[in-house]
Amino acid sequence: MKYLGANEAALRRLIETGITVEAVSEDLYCVESAEMGPSVWADLAARGFDRCGISNGGQVIGYVESATTENHSIQPIQIHQLVAETTPLWQAMPRLAESLWLFVLTPSGPTGIVTVADLAKQPARLLMFGVLSLLEMAMLAIIRREFPDTDWCDLLSNGRIEKASTLLAQRREKGQDIDLADCLQWCDKAAICAKSEQIRTRWDLPGKGQCDRLFEEIQVLRDQLAHSQHPAPDGDWRRVVKCLQEADRLITVSVDMLGVRREVKE
Repeated sequence: MKYLGANEAALRRLIETGITVEAVSEDLYCVESAEMGPSVWADLAARGFDRCGISNGGQVIGYVESATTENHSIQPIQIHQLVAETTPLWQAMPRLAESLWLFVLTPSGPTGIVTVADLAKQPARLLMFGVLSLLEMAMLAIIRREFPDTDWCDLLSNGRIEKASTLLAQRREKGQDIDLADCLQWCDKAAICAKSEQIRTRWDLPGKGQCDRLFEEIQVLRDQLAHSQHPAPDGDWRRVVKCLQEADRLITVSVDMLGVRREVKE
């Protein structure tokens, strides 16, 4: 469990502070207020931008949206539309899922923009996969704690156990010092945890069906990330963020169950 603790702490730092908004944001396309006119709006449409910054002497003073360009309506940038470039992306993700876009505040002012579409970029994918990988590590540690030896085999089908046993034999032939639990796949770990009333209760997921649905959603997201597919193919980033937040909650509860944080401090 000290192994989990060390990895949990390192991955937690990566998730919470290691990847910032700057890693996925783009420069804000700006035009000088004196240049506002039909040619600018045409250029904005050609670029496929929904909004652009309006500057005065190089200083951004507001923005216009493509839907309001005909009226030359300059909108002031509100505080709730800003996010610092140094803000951890994990912290900004729920805001992006709700607002769809934010202006990025740098030392020079609001010179960048980040949209919900930027969450499909590699840094964000790394962050998301890190959360799900950490959950999988915690699940395995809990299985070892709750089911000594291989008592968890009673919760899996013979076919799943055979697959794990075959993989164990292959890995041991290569000199890897592992046991049968190390050869469980994600679906195996999820099935064991979902069938364990004690684990579900500690996770505050008392119903097996509720737990199954959550793990199915997590596995879909995990597979999409692992196979370079879009994390939110239906565009529902709120669902993705909610799924990640629930996975993070399970990690926190699991680590507390295992007591690894206390062990790491020793």
